Amino acid sequence: MTTLIEGNILALNRYKKMLEDRKIVAKNEVETNPLSLPHAFWMINEALAVYKKTPNTYPLDKYSRWLGFIQAILVLHKVTSVKAERDITRPWFTGKEA
Repeated sequence: MTTLIEGNILALNRYKKMLEDRKIVAKNEVETNPLSLPHAFWMINEALAVYKKTPNTYPLDKYSRWLGFIQAILVLHKVTSVKAERDITRPWFTGKEA
């Protein structure tokens, strides 16, 4: 089993690749469209940068909330599904199969 931080980083890197493959450009759209794929990509990059530089900058639950929000955006735009993410990421966080 990975730690919660390691699980978050694995998931964020997975989503980063998904959006890179779709040629999405990261953009902070919190004021105009926080549910856009560019905004999700911006959030991914921000979280990964903070984890890399100073992993304890924010409480761990904030990273988890960001991850959940990013997952919701990806599901909303049909980039992935709740079932796919449950099956893939659950072992990263619990050590158990979905």
